[in-house]
Amino acid sequence: MAADLKDSLWSEMLITQGYQPSKPSIWLLEGVLYYLNEEEVHNLLTTITTLSVKGSWFGADVINSVIMNGQHDWAKYWLSCCDDPESFFEQYGWQTSAIQPGDEGASFGRFTCQFSDPSLIDKPHLYFIAACRQE
Repeated sequence: MAADLKDSLWSEMLITQGYQPSKPSIWLLEGVLYYLNEEEVHNLLTTITTLSVKGSWFGADVINSVIMNGQHDWAKYWLSCCDDPESFFEQYGWQTSAIQPGDEGASFGRFTCQFSDPSLIDKPHLYFIAACRQE
């Protein structure tokens, strides 16, 4: 099913195609959220939350404001960021865990660089999100 996630009709299309919102589901938004503006992210997460029951899972990656506002050419494409991913996703009813490339459980031998401690807010951070619907 092809759909524009910025358009609210995608959820209706999903249900028409057989999605059952009464059953737990898994959502994966890898490489998506930072290309949407803040309002689009809010609308998408609100819709996903509405379509998800307790026990559903959500995965995503997010960048912090240091990366989003960076000097790299590709930074011009990024429209949103998340400096405190646990709090951000928890406001939508998701119990959230955030780890960075290089952290235990996130690298699997693929990442040789280590990101700074998340408490250093003026440093670049990329987070891998795993969240479970609690409400």
